[in-house]
Amino acid sequence: MRGPTATSSALRLPPFVFHHAGDSNGFIYWLGTNRGTSPVFFNPQALGAARATWSECFAGAPENVLDPSFAGCNCTTNKSNSWWQVELRGLRLRSPTHYALRHDEHQSCALRDWSLEASADGGKTWSLLRRHARDETIHDQPNAWGHWLLNPQQTAQHEGFNVFRVTQTGKNAAGHELLMLAGFEIYGTVLV
Repeated sequence: MRGPTATSSALRLPPFVFHHAGDSNGFIYWLGTNRGTSPVFFNPQALGAARATWSECFAGAPENVLDPSFAGCNCTTNKSNSWWQVELRGLRLRSPTHYALRHDEHQSCALRDWSLEASADGGKTWSLLRRHARDETIHDQPNAWGHWLLNPQQTAQHEGFNVFRVTQTGKNAAGHELLMLAGFEIYGTVLV
């Protein structure tokens, strides 16, 4: 399955169901296939469907986190509370069920302490979706994926989120505060 597809009469949007980290069933992947209408993936930022930003650049570009084929160096500066965020354009994700992150090309420096937050008002206020402390799910290997379950009941009555943010809350596996990410994916129900 490659996620929901567009039909001539209406856009069908069943839930984006997690199968495995790096699959083609996530919401970001669907955006990159022009909402399921293209067999070819394009970075959703280039399509105007999403916008990635970060606290401060050391190497790479924030939008690389939206491209599953990107495999280079992509990180913030070595400062505490570095963050990465993805803003959805025109759609909202309600009841997120899973998310996945991919480390960049380095042998070290994988995330260990961070939080995933979501905003329904463009980043003015934030809801904590999950906090991680000394989490070693992402292996200290180039382009390693990690994935986590979220509690969709926590946000089921919410109007839907349009911004997601990963904030590093401690040092990475190498003892630095560089936030190294090369992939972000999220799953759940979309509101049109």
